[in-house]
Amino acid sequence: MTPDFHSSDAWQRPFIPERLTPLSFTPVWRELQPAEQLRYNQLHGLYFHEQIIFIEQAIIVPLLRAAQPRVADAALRASLNTFIAEENTHSQRFHELLAALRPEWYARDWRHFVRAGLAGDLLLRGMVQQPRIFPFFIWLVQLMEERSIFSSRLYLAEAT
Repeated sequence: MTPDFHSSDAWQRPFIPERLTPLSFTPVWRELQPAEQLRYNQLHGLYFHEQIIFIEQAIIVPLLRAAQPRVADAALRASLNTFIAEENTHSQRFHELLAALRPEWYARDWRHFVRAGLAGDLLLRGMVQQPRIFPFFIWLVQLMEERSIFSSRLYLAEAT
């Protein structure tokens, strides 16, 4: 069960490690008041988690589903099914977190900041369904999975 973040002190602390927020690397960051830095961090944290869902649901899961029929090895196909199930579980948990933090934004959908539009969604959907024509997406998935390890380590370091 996801905790009720609206009634807790969640809005009094950062949502994401500062190193994952681009503005913190700029000179203007030092000009912001602590409350402004905190609010930026929180909004960027929501956006960051929407990005994770987007990558999992708009790229990784469709790409793996498109690749499955081309995989002859039954064990590898089973591994792809496991990978898809894990990505769906991750996305669901991130959506639950977002909805707990901002139910007015995320009650029905995980999208508030990340929107590709109809044309963008259709184009991306068509491209990821063709992994042989667009192998770039396989590389992108690997890159994002590696980046998630870096991000996770930052979260763990701040949690201790």
